[in-house]
Amino acid sequence: MPNLNYKFDTTREFEWLKNNAYKYGFVLSYPKGNTYYAYEPWHWRFIGVPLATQLHQDGIYFYNLDQKFIAQYLLTMFDK
Repeated sequence: MPNLNYKFDTTREFEWLKNNAYKYGFVLSYPKGNTYYAYEPWHWRFIGVPLATQLHQDGIYFYNLDQKFIAQYLLTMFDK
């Protein structure tokens, strides 16, 4: 049975993800303080390297983007 009190966001693995996941196209899906979902430090989503890198550099989260942009991006992200 998993330890439900386990704090993934206090681990070295989480720290590595925060600093490197964007290089592989992943971003934290539901960061602390987001207005859409409960904070989930273990929940990462693939959005592709270019957008993940841009979001990382700008310090913004995927769900803070315009919803029309997100919808269009998700429809075309594998077309390249």
